[in-house]
Amino acid sequence: MRKFQSHKVVEAMKIRLIQPGANGHFELVGELGSEIVVDRAYLEKHRPEVGGYYVRYAGGYESWSPAKDFEEGYRELRREAVAPVRYAIDPKEQARLLEVFTYHAPQGDQVERYAAIRAEAYALACRLCELVPAGRERALALTHLEEAVMFANAGIARGEVLRATFTPGETR
Repeated sequence: MRKFQSHKVVEAMKIRLIQPGANGHFELVGELGSEIVVDRAYLEKHRPEVGGYYVRYAGGYESWSPAKDFEEGYRELRREAVAPVRYAIDPKEQARLLEVFTYHAPQGDQVERYAAIRAEAYALACRLCELVPAGRERALALTHLEEAVMFANAGIARGEVLRATFTPGETR
């Protein structure tokens, strides 16, 4: 939430939507989809309305304020812009990044090797779906298999190009 100040500094959120949540609670939805979860007692005590403000004071007390009253009584505290930290890129790292993020057109028998890797991975993926019940673990296994195919293909595409640029015995 953003910070506002009158004679006190508070956190506040303009309410865009009030909707039922889990376990008898309610969600107050604000800008950019931010949510505050409140209980029924809050709703009955403060009777918030869409367009008004959910307000939290420094001690943790929660309240509600109509938009007109809040906007006339508070001004928003703006964060000071802070320059992001910037690090120098090592020339070797920059060369590696250029290699990683450059398109490598297939050469020679690379297309056939890509297809062979994908075919084997597809067969294994089907077998996993037959043997492993649906759920998080199977989804992760399939995701990691997909990643393995992508890295294997990247190894073919980039490794053969890089091999010409490294001297024997040198590691990347």
